[in-house]
Amino acid sequence: MRTQKGGQMARKKDIALDSQQLGPSARKLYEFLHDRVKGQDESIRSLARAVDYWQSGLRDAKKPIHSALIVGPSGSGKTLLIRALAEHLFGSPDAFTEVSCCRFEDTHLSQKYIDNHHFRYLHDSDPGIKKAVEKYNGLVTEISAIEKMPSQAVKPAHKEKLAKLYAELDKAKSEIDSIESNLMSIIVFDHIENARGEMQDFISEMLENGKVLLSNGQMVHLNNAFVFVTSNDFVTGREKGFRADVEIGGFRPKEQISHDPHEKGIYLRNWEQVKSYYTPRFLGCVDRTYIFRELEEKARAEIFDDILFKFQKKLATEHSIDLSVSEEVKKFIVREASDELTLGARLIQSKFDKYIGRPIGRMKNCRAIRKKDKLVAVLSNDAGEDGKKEVIFKKTR
Repeated sequence: MRTQKGGQMARKKDIALDSQQLGPSARKLYEFLHDRVKGQDESIRSLARAVDYWQSGLRDAKKPIHSALIVGPSGSGKTLLIRALAEHLFGSPDAFTEVSCCRFEDTHLSQKYIDNHHFRYLHDSDPGIKKAVEKYNGLVTEISAIEKMPSQAVKPAHKEKLAKLYAELDKAKSEIDSIESNLMSIIVFDHIENARGEMQDFISEMLENGKVLLSNGQMVHLNNAFVFVTSNDFVTGREKGFRADVEIGGFRPKEQISHDPHEKGIYLRNWEQVKSYYTPRFLGCVDRTYIFRELEEKARAEIFDDILFKFQKKLATEHSIDLSVSEEVKKFIVREASDELTLGARLIQSKFDKYIGRPIGRMKNCRAIRKKDKLVAVLSNDAGEDGKKEVIFKKTR
């Protein structure tokens, strides 16, 4: 591009922009989720980008912040990702509304079954809502006290005050409505494979319109909501996958899959299975489809480290006992947790309890270990009765 400058034409320089960079808030969300959820980088990045887009003010203001179908085996981290998001947004991992699709397995689904409990906004812990509701309830109490007065005791001053209280009550209600309209929430349709097909149509319509009509006649707008749909179907083993030529989330980045013919074949085969179950309308309404594969060895090791860290912290702070675990023990337990990969992180926790948690609990109850003891978990040289090496403990003071 040329401009006139001092009688001569000067060329303006084009400046390359980085469109992949996350904003400050989205970057904090990404780092928070990445620290808590292992092996799900693409899914985490997608959530962070969705928040980035929402904060830019450029997205469709009537649609949810982000919607996703999450497919994967039990224990692969579907619920963990949602709980971590809730913890970051609301300060509690339980701050999300869950609709169990099991209740719609044998019942024709209609909006009359969707009640206020399912879609309430998660504002109980929000300080702005708390203050506004307290103010509203206080005004209601004052109004009620005046209206309950005997008619002969009511003076002109009372009537004047009552009119002012009603005016303030209207303002307080408007304030609550304004705060609610800008609050974020998380809604999860869990195990959609257990519901009848009408559930897909219901969710599709909800995502298209950005609102849902409750059984009590209240219209809930979802423009500030995350909507997740989870399923344990299809991805149940190593021979399952998801389409590679679309944007996906999961344990393998898209670019890695596309260069691996075997992986691409797995993903394409699984995509055909998903298309045979979910309607084209439903798949077109969700923003993204995430595939959670079985946990790889690196992810399992990181999950073990997290479990160990929390256990060590609890021992140290509550019981003044120091615990260290050898690298051999760590590898042994992670390997033991690989017997049934479809159980995912739950099996890692179970194996940790078996070899570390419960033995230390028994020793503590028998007073074999006490405050200020230093415990070391190592692998035995000899195999036990089952032919496997055992985790043994030594202590120093």
